[in-house]
Amino acid sequence: MTTLVELQFTLTGVGWVAGHVQVGDVNAEFSASYLSNALGGLVGATVKLLQGAASERVSFDEEPGEYRWVLARDQQQLHLQLLWFDELWGGLPDDKGVVRMTALVELSAWASAVKRCCDRLLAEHGLDGYHDKWVEAPFPLEGYLALSTRLGSAPHEAASQKTRKRKLRNRT
Repeated sequence: MTTLVELQFTLTGVGWVAGHVQVGDVNAEFSASYLSNALGGLVGATVKLLQGAASERVSFDEEPGEYRWVLARDQQQLHLQLLWFDELWGGLPDDKGVVRMTALVELSAWASAVKRCCDRLLAEHGLDGYHDKWVEAPFPLEGYLALSTRLGSAPHEAASQKTRKRKLRNRT
């Protein structure tokens, strides 16, 4: 039986995101500011884990504070931990953070949740609209396409159109 895994990002203003993560009965809220490339970091870390990386850490910078995702792979399982630190860029070790969530999930289920999160953002904002809202970083298109390929899942139409345009441009 596959555990329910959900990841939601809501762009709440220019350079701000509010989010929710759920694995089975365990869930947590998080947020991030434009000071970090939150979605890009999480997508990139997920792709690296699918490629065989043992662990990845992703920081979501807050003003003040930091949410830190600690993702550790154990074969096809993923130990997921979301930590909170009161200090931004404090560089504290993981064991000094406040545990907001810890869960064990199938890596493929986590990767699929990350992709669905990206699909929803593309459906709501498109590539340009995402960049207009996030400002400091574009939508993580390359990582998203790599994630889609790894999962054997078609990318959202907005990403596919951008990729087709790029291929046509490169032919000329």
